[in-house]
Amino acid sequence: MLSARSTVAYLLSAATVALAQAGVTYDQNYPLGGSINGEYGGALSANPTVANADLTHRGSDWLWAAFAVILASGIGVLAWGLSRPVGTRAFHWIGVMILFTASVAYFSLASDLGATAVYVEFVRYRGDLFTNRAINPYTRSIWYVRYIDWCVTTPLLLLELLLTTGLPLGDIIITIFFDLIMIIGGLIGALVPSSYKWGYFTGACVAEIFITYMLLVPARKSAKAMGPEAVRAYTSSAIVLSALWFLYPVCWGLADGGNVISTDSEMIFYGVLDVIAKPCFLIYHLFSIRNIDYQKYQLQSGHYSAYGSAPTGDLLHVNENRTGMQMHEKRAPGAHSVPAGNAPVAAGNNGLTPHGAAGTGTLPGQMHVANNRASDVTAV
Repeated sequence: MLSARSTVAYLLSAATVALAQAGVTYDQNYPLGGSINGEYGGALSANPTVANADLTHRGSDWLWAAFAVILASGIGVLAWGLSRPVGTRAFHWIGVMILFTASVAYFSLASDLGATAVYVEFVRYRGDLFTNRAINPYTRSIWYVRYIDWCVTTPLLLLELLLTTGLPLGDIIITIFFDLIMIIGGLIGALVPSSYKWGYFTGACVAEIFITYMLLVPARKSAKAMGPEAVRAYTSSAIVLSALWFLYPVCWGLADGGNVISTDSEMIFYGVLDVIAKPCFLIYHLFSIRNIDYQKYQLQSGHYSAYGSAPTGDLLHVNENRTGMQMHEKRAPGAHSVPAGNAPVAAGNNGLTPHGAAGTGTLPGQMHVANNRASDVTAV
C-alpha cells in the first residue's frame, strides 16, 4: 500500500506529464499557474485580459490571498453565529452574508472575470495627458463585479451598524438609499471615458458625506438611549467604518478615474481596504457588542417560530401605533368587550371560540384571543 508521500508524488508526476502534453510547464516563480510558452498561466491563461492596463499575475496572486482571508473569516463568523443562542444571531448572519458575497466577488477578481475595457481619460505614460483616441486608443479594465459586491455588502454593513442604535426605520432606509446612489455613481463614472465621469464621482462623494453625517450624528444620538456600553461600541465602530470608506474615493480617483496607478496597485489598495472594512471590521464590531443585552435592540419578528414558547391556541393581533406595539381584539361594531381569559370556550378547540358563536360578540370567521402575551413574540 502506497504511503501518503508516495501518493502525492505520483499525482504530481502524473499532473506534470499531462500539463507538458498540453504545452504547459511549471514555473516555481508562479505557484498559482505556471507558464505557457514562457508566459504566466493559471487564471490569466484561462481568462485573458481585455484591456491595455489590466491585471497581472502579481495582482491575481494578491487577490487569491484576499479571497482566502475573506472566505475563512466568513466560515468563522458562521460557526460563531451557530454557537450563540437562538434569537441572538441576527448580527452574525448579516456578517455571514457580507463575507460570502465578498468571497464571490474576490474569486471573480482573482480569476480576471467581471471586467470590461474602458478608454481612459488620461494617458500617464505619455506627455499628452488627454487621450487622442484616433492616435492612441488606450484602455483600462474596469471591474464591475466589485461594484456589484458593494451594492450588496455596503447596505448590509450599514444595517449591521444602524440596527444597534434604535434609529427610526425611515432614517435607516434613506441612509441605505444614499449608499446605493454612492455605489451606482461610482460605477457609472468608472464606465464613462470622458471628463463627465467626474460629475458622477462628485455626486457619489456628496452621498457619502450624507451617510457619514447619519452615522455620526443622528445614529449616535439615538444609540445613547441604548446605554453607555451600547453607544461606546457603536461610536467606535462608526468612526472606523466612516474613516475607511473615505479612502475608497481616493483609490477611485487614482485608478478608475485618473489612471494614475497600475491595476495591480489598484487591486492592492482596494483589497487592503476591503479586508479591513469587512472581515476585520465585522469581527471587531461583533466582539464589541457581545456582552450587550440583546433585548435592548428589540429585534423581534412579531410572529411565532419553532423556538417560541407560545401556548397552543394563542393568536396575536398586533397593531402598531404611536405608542408602540399593542395587543387588541377585533370586535364587531357596538359589541361589548370580553376580558382576556374569561371568554367562553368551546370544547375541542384548544381554548379558542369561533367568532360568531353565541355570546362572544365577535365577527364571523374570526377567533377569540384566549391569552394575549407580548412575551410570546420571538426574537430573531
